[in-house]
Amino acid sequence: DRERWQYYVLWNIIHINCVSGRVLYFAPELPIINILKNNINIDYYTGDIIKGRAMHITDITNMQYADSTMDYIICNHVLEHIVEIKRAISEIKRVLKDDGVFIFSFPICHDLNTYEDINIISPEDRLKHYGQENHVRLYGKDFADIYIKYGFDLDICRPKDMLTKEEIERYGFIEDDVIIIAKKKNI
Repeated sequence: DRERWQYYVLWNIIHINCVSGRVLYFAPELPIINILKNNINIDYYTGDIIKGRAMHITDITNMQYADSTMDYIICNHVLEHIVEIKRAISEIKRVLKDDGVFIFSFPICHDLNTYEDINIISPEDRLKHYGQENHVRLYGKDFADIYIKYGFDLDICRPKDMLTKEEIERYGFIEDDVIIIAKKKNI
């Protein structure tokens, strides 16, 4: 469901099939890679911290790309795994062009505020507190405030805000799923 919603937003809101420029895509998923491959007007790069999962081994907290080189950066369910999130955001902002677009998502618990504790390090404790053994935080209802403080203007895309109940059911979306489209604030 998360890939379907991401695909829908990229295709229908971003129009990734017809844009031009450079795209950096972390932890790439095949349906999205196929859109990127079919757009001859973009240069795309895929990155992952694990060898063999992408075109480049790329640490999101220390990227090898030059300043202001990417028109789009895509991160679907990556940021909840990153311990040094402020460093990752700093790198994303460094690599993204001033008018670039950062498209991202993560699991959200809409009943709580974001929760993280640096003392929670064992896989068992992370599973208990964050819902997955390799997560380092649980994003909550305050997620937008966090990324606004990081210096982004946000457009939040939710199926329930954009589609009918029938369309949500037909496409198999989760009505509260979130894809965030962010641009660096002009300061």
